Amino acid sequence: MKEIVRIASGVSAFTSQQARRRLSQIGFSIETLTDDAPRIWLFQANPRFYDLAERIQQAQIGDEDTWTVTRYRETMRTGDPVLLWLAGANAGIYALGELIGPPEEHTYAADEEERPVWLDPAQTGPITAWHVPFRYTQILDEPIRKATLLEHLVLQRLLVLRAPAGTNFAVTAAEWVALQEIIERAPQPEPPSNLRPPYSLADCARDTGIAEEELDRWLRALDRKRQAVLYGPPGTGKTFVAERMARHLVSGGDGFIELVQFHPAYSYEDFIQGIRPQSRSDGGLSYPLVPGRFLDFCARAKAVTKTCVLIIDEINRANLARVFGELMYLLEYRDQVLPLAGGGLLSIPLNVRIIGTMNTADRSIALVDHALRRRFAFLPLQPNYAVLQRYQDTHGFDASGLARLLERINQAIGDPSYAVGISFFMRCGLAEDLEDIWRMEIEPYLEEYFFDRRDVFTSFCWQRIAAQVLP
Repeated sequence: MKEIVRIASGVSAFTSQQARRRLSQIGFSIETLTDDAPRIWLFQANPRFYDLAERIQQAQIGDEDTWTVTRYRETMRTGDPVLLWLAGANAGIYALGELIGPPEEHTYAADEEERPVWLDPAQTGPITAWHVPFRYTQILDEPIRKATLLEHLVLQRLLVLRAPAGTNFAVTAAEWVALQEIIERAPQPEPPSNLRPPYSLADCARDTGIAEEELDRWLRALDRKRQAVLYGPPGTGKTFVAERMARHLVSGGDGFIELVQFHPAYSYEDFIQGIRPQSRSDGGLSYPLVPGRFLDFCARAKAVTKTCVLIIDEINRANLARVFGELMYLLEYRDQVLPLAGGGLLSIPLNVRIIGTMNTADRSIALVDHALRRRFAFLPLQPNYAVLQRYQDTHGFDASGLARLLERINQAIGDPSYAVGISFFMRCGLAEDLEDIWRMEIEPYLEEYFFDRRDVFTSFCWQRIAAQVLP
C-alpha cells in the first residue's frame, strides 16, 4: 500500500464527501493508493512536431491512438486515465483517454520513413522508442487552458507547469479530482438546433439603411480578402454596421462574434501572446506565457465549422505593426503557419473573418501604413441623411430640417474625414433630447474645428438653428 495525501488537505474547494466519491469511481481510496488502482498520466504534445489541436478535431470518442513515452513505462497499465496536453501558445488539456495496453518497444532504422520526427535527429543509427496505446474517452469542447490551471490552488502544482520538459507526466489523485470538477462545470455545447438565428442580407440592409447591392459588394470584398476596415468620420455607425455584417456572416451557423477595442497602449502581448505574472500559493510569482485575444479567438474558431468574426474597433488607434507582429504576414498568406517568437505556432483558421473600424477624424494616431492597407479591403462609410430621415419617420419625428442642416455643416467643414455623422440623432424621443445633444455633443466638436472661424461656429449654435430642426 502506498500512502497518498488526503484529498481534503489538497483540494479546499471540494468537500471530503465529493472527494471520496470521485476517487472511488476511479479505484482510489481516500487514504491509500493500492497497486491495483489506476494511475493518471498526462501526455504532452510539442506543437513543433505534432498538431494535437488538429488531431482532436478529427478524433471521435472510441478512436485508438499511440503515444511515445519516456518515463513510468513499468508503472503504466491498461485502464489508466490519460490527459492529452498541448504545449506552446495554446497550452491546455484538450482530451481524455484511457490506456488499452502496456507500452511496447519499437526500434527504428536510420532511414525508416515511419521514424517519428521528435526522436533525436542527431542519432543517425537505429533508435529505440516506447509507445503506449490508448483510446479517446472524452473530447473537450473547450480546452482547459493553462491560465485556468495556474489560477487553481491545486492544479498550479501540475508537473507539466513546473517542469515542462518531457512527453509524459504523472498526475496526483488530488489533481485528478480538481480536473474532474472543472470538466463537469464547463458549459455544454449548444445542440445543433441552437445555431445562430437567421439574419439575411435584407435584414442587414433594413437595420443599417445601406442598400443591399452595396452590402453585397462589401461582403464579397470581405470574403475575398478575409479582412476589411470600415472607415469614416465619427458618428457614421461604423461599429453598428460592422456588428450587423458580422451577424449576417454567422447566421445559421455555429460560429461566433467577438469584439476587441484597440487603444494606444494595446500591445503584441495583449493580442498575440505574452508573459503574464501569476501569483503562486507560496506567495511568489510565476511568469507563464499566456495567449492573447487573437490566439485565444483562433483556438476557439478551430472548434467550430462555420464563420467566426473578430471585430477590431478603432483599429487605427494602436501601433498596428507592433501589435500584429507575425500576423502581418499571415493576413496576406492565410494558408501559412508561422512559429512565434515566444514559442508555439500561429495560423489563422479558414473560417475566421476580421472587420476593423477606423475613425478618420482621429489624427492623433498615424493612419495605417501601405503594407497594412493592401492586406485589408477598405469600405467607406459617410453620413447617410436618408437613413436618418427614414429612422425618425418611424418614430414620428420629421428630420428633414435636421438632415439639411447637417449637410450644410459638413459642406462648411469641407473635409469628409471630419464630417458630423448621423448616429448622434439615431434615437427615439429625439424631440425631447435634441437640444441637449446639440449643445453638449455637436457644439463642442464644431467649436474645436472652427476655432479660427468664430463666425461659422456661432452660425451653427443652438439659438440660431433651433427653428430649423424642430418641427
